Amino acid sequence: MGATRIFEEKWSVYTVDRKEVTIFMDLYQLSPPHDPSFPEGYKFSWIAFDPSQPENRVLFDCHPPKGPHLHIDSDAAGAPFDWKSLDQAIEFFYSKVRDRFGEIPDFKGALK
Repeated sequence: MGATRIFEEKWSVYTVDRKEVTIFMDLYQLSPPHDPSFPEGYKFSWIAFDPSQPENRVLFDCHPPKGPHLHIDSDAAGAPFDWKSLDQAIEFFYSKVRDRFGEIPDFKGALK
């Protein structure tokens, strides 16, 4: 199974309270055939964390047998989420980052 990198980004943002949040996002398009756990053939790993306390995190990833799911802080099991589209998944990730770390002025993500 081959994969084509769509993007791989790393950047930092700051909350209104001036707390730094580091974000890593990568996305790959898998060649068919691919496991149905990968929505639309996408494999991704997106994480946002507090660099001074990396255990404070939001992690979205996708792998068999779980499919798309998210982890908040030290939640090892993760919780599934419904994949509607790539854009919706990215927006959902950004909303969970805001929920976990607080409001981020002008935060649209580096990919917007």
